[in-house]
Amino acid sequence: MGKSCVLAAFSLLIPLFDTGAQQKQRSLAEADLIGIEQTLARAWPDRDRASIEKILAPEWSVTVAAGDVLSRDMVLRAYFENRSRFVESSTFDDLRVRLYGSTAVVTGRNTATGRVDGKLVTTQLRFTDVFVRTSTGWRAVASHASEIRDAH
Repeated sequence: MGKSCVLAAFSLLIPLFDTGAQQKQRSLAEADLIGIEQTLARAWPDRDRASIEKILAPEWSVTVAAGDVLSRDMVLRAYFENRSRFVESSTFDDLRVRLYGSTAVVTGRNTATGRVDGKLVTTQLRFTDVFVRTSTGWRAVASHASEIRDAH
């Protein structure tokens, strides 16, 4: 085997030995995404539209359990223009991050309390958020949410 073949074979093995740096990079990305989810959990009750718009890409949509697909504009308009429905508190837990290069899938549980037509309601949802890493950071591009029945 020629010297160039040995060098080429060795260069293919180098990434296998770089697991420490790769693991650190994965851990940082996972921490970033969990932080973004927590920011989103605080932004809804704070009615912080700027933070929500920074996280949700313009093309973002959410599919709800009934099968309806709602665009970012539909969700934001319904939430910020409707004063009869609002979130008072929101917490995300059981967060799990899966990284696939510049794409990430985050799953978790959201417990939210709010008011609908003056009536206090609490709900729990299971959600899946799909993020893409852009030049400006991680942006959510798609979500799915289903209510957890008998959770209250």
